[in-house]
Amino acid sequence: MRKARDLNAATPSGTSSTSGSTASTSSDGIGTDGEPTSILTEWGEAYFNWPTDRTTLARTVDALDTVTKRGTKITFFRLGDDPGLVSLIDALANRTGANVVAPDLNELGGAVVGEYLRW
Repeated sequence: MRKARDLNAATPSGTSSTSGSTASTSSDGIGTDGEPTSILTEWGEAYFNWPTDRTTLARTVDALDTVTKRGTKITFFRLGDDPGLVSLIDALANRTGANVVAPDLNELGGAVVGEYLRW
């Protein structure tokens, strides 16, 4: 999401798009098979903790809030059916107005392209 934030800030026309972890018409896809477990610290170092801790979850929510306030449309590609994952992704989607797509892994490529074209 840091990459998406920086890219969106560098392209004020709002036409940028990133994929991976997120300007009025930009869109981002976030693919996940689990809850957020790592962040970059202010010093650029990776911080990892599993299970997710409050710091990582709070920083993830803050990053989502930042990009959605800029008008970024987000699609979460949920790659699993674990009840905890479903609950987390649904909560983040409800908070940000994101779309959630839960394709079979064999259909992931088509789902990503389809969502990109939809935006």
